Amino acid sequence: MRTIVDISDDDISHLDRIGKRDNLSRAEIMRRAVGLYLEEERKRKSDAALETYYGFLKDVPNAFDGLDGLAYQDKMRGEWDDRDNMYRTWGFHDSDAQTPYSAKTNTNKDDEAEL
Repeated sequence: MRTIVDISDDDISHLDRIGKRDNLSRAEIMRRAVGLYLEEERKRKSDAALETYYGFLKDVPNAFDGLDGLAYQDKMRGEWDDRDNMYRTWGFHDSDAQTPYSAKTNTNKDDEAEL
């Protein structure tokens, strides 16, 4: 596509210096400039989408109670222990030998030997 664009004389002389230095025509410099601009625009649009959908808790100051991701995960899974202990009395576990999930680290040496 051909187009007419008004560019200041200072910008034209600067483009000419770049073209002479890199052995490029003004048209090629402009094509590259438009390509770079469009690439940055696509990236900006993509970053905005990521921020919208994946940063939805960014404005919630206490979203993770000041914990990092792993500590927050351990806290949440720790709630499972309480739930399982409560359900144990309701008969969901066959016997005391059937252990519910525990978020706590297992320190049994026999279990470590199997790994």
